[in-house]
Amino acid sequence: MSASTAGTTTISAGDELPAFDVHPDPVQLFCYSAITWNPHRIHYDAPYARDVEGYEDVLVHGPLMGSWLMRLCETWVRPWGRVTSMTYRTTTSVHPGTPLTVGGVVTRGGDAPEAEIWVALPDGTRATQGSVSAVRTGGADVAGHTDVTDDRPDGGQQR
Repeated sequence: MSASTAGTTTISAGDELPAFDVHPDPVQLFCYSAITWNPHRIHYDAPYARDVEGYEDVLVHGPLMGSWLMRLCETWVRPWGRVTSMTYRTTTSVHPGTPLTVGGVVTRGGDAPEAEIWVALPDGTRATQGSVSAVRTGGADVAGHTDVTDDRPDGGQQR
C-alpha cells in the first residue's frame, strides 16, 4: 500500500489500488442501458440474448465495467493527484449474478505513477483490463481533464 507521512503519499511499484467487489444484476444492466441510451437488447432481454445472439444470459456492458475502473482510479488518486488517462479493453463476456472484483497494481511509482487495472471474475480471469496514468498535484480533489479511451476494435461503438 501507499505510505503516507506528514501529508505526503509515497507511490511505489507493487502498491495495490483500493479494490472493491461488484455484483451486477439484471436491473442494474437495464438501468445502465436506459441512462446511456443503449437500446441493444443483449443487455436486458435474456430470451433475445440466448435465442438470437447465442449467449447463456444478458451481458454486462463493457462501458459499465469501464466506469467501475474509473471509480477505482479516482478513489486511488483523490488524496494526492488526478487521473490523466485511462484505457481499458473488455475481452471476456460477463453475465449478471457473477461476482466481480475491481482492482489494480501500481507499475510505476513516483510523481507520475501508472497502474495496471482490471475487472476480474471469481477464478481470477480478467474480463476487462487496462491501464491508468496519474499525476501528483499536491492537493486533494483537484479538478482536471481526464481522457478515457475505450480501445475496443469497434472504436467503442454501441451495439
